[in-house]
Amino acid sequence: MTNRAVPFMRKSAKAFFGVILAALFFQFPVAFAAQAGFVGVPTMWRLESYSEKSVVLWFTPSKCTDGKITLPSTTSTVEYNRFYATMMAAKIAKAPVYIYYDDAVDGCPVISYGLREGT
Repeated sequence: MTNRAVPFMRKSAKAFFGVILAALFFQFPVAFAAQAGFVGVPTMWRLESYSEKSVVLWFTPSKCTDGKITLPSTTSTVEYNRFYATMMAAKIAKAPVYIYYDDAVDGCPVISYGLREGT
């Protein structure tokens, strides 16, 4: 091989691996979270705790069936308790909360939430 052939081989190897990666990318479906969100005062939302690892909000302004919002299955007990306490505090104080959730997954798991500052 001469020195002139090496740059050509590098280019063709990059092109080859680029084609392989593109083929793999289009071969397998890629899931992306479809994030949606809302702000509201949770006084009329139903907050249910079925066990130490299951808290559900019903009748929220979400696009999910019956306004159902859940926490992801990977959520720790401490995080469930924090979510429950935040929602109860907002219900009692009639304070607005924001919730971002994944509306592409069954159960619409929460991505982010918190008390909204201000009005």
